[in-house]
Amino acid sequence: MKKFLLLTVLLFSLALAQAQDPMFLKDDKLLNLGVGINYYPTISASLDYCITDGIAEKGSIGVGPYVGLGIWSKWTYLSAGARGTFHYPIIEDLDTYAGLGVGFNLARSSYWSASSFHLVPAFFIGANYPVTDKIIAFGELGSGVSYLTVGITLFL
Repeated sequence: MKKFLLLTVLLFSLALAQAQDPMFLKDDKLLNLGVGINYYPTISASLDYCITDGIAEKGSIGVGPYVGLGIWSKWTYLSAGARGTFHYPIIEDLDTYAGLGVGFNLARSSYWSASSFHLVPAFFIGANYPVTDKIIAFGELGSGVSYLTVGITLFL
């Protein structure tokens, strides 16, 4: 956790010194579809809706829902919740961001009739790289649905 916080502080320190043109503007909608790893393979989807831009000159804030599914051995994990992102471009042609989320995690086992349901926080950093005008490659590192997620983002 300490390494993640240190990396986040470093990322935003660099952002203040080397900001590029913003890529995520008010009313933009991004639909993320990803695959990840969290001790087991996961699939996930999230929506990022930009509610405001122009923060610290080039930053923007997004909010939206997420859902994730993981299956490992005889366990099934389902996560759903909400997350917020702060986008601030620090490298040309790369939309970098950090975020926080909160959701519920349901875990079920087919070994026995066991299940658990609990609140789960999420902390992550990520980047979007535009491939075309409507398709973006993305990657995220952090906690939540998975520790590492890669996939495509559709610009809606």
